[in-house]
Amino acid sequence: MDAGRGRRRRGLRWRFGEATEQLGTLLQHRLAQPVDTAAKPRFRMLETIREFGLEALGTTDEAESVRRRHAEHYLALFEEAEPHVGSRV
Repeated sequence: MDAGRGRRRRGLRWRFGEATEQLGTLLQHRLAQPVDTAAKPRFRMLETIREFGLEALGTTDEAESVRRRHAEHYLALFEEAEPHVGSRV
């Protein structure tokens, strides 16, 4: 799924504005932090929030399903980007 462009993947649709708003909320509440890079803006979630999320996920029967969807998402993202790696886009 490409959140920035609003593409569909598995019935979900994200819009750039929605993702930006959600990121803004995380930053406002200090749950995410900007990462200093010379490239495009990047952000990271605080480790304690990540740990809380993993612990909460572990108490459900959805943990394996979520991990699989996460892996599928990044595999599809990689496969989409692979032809462009090393080329000028």
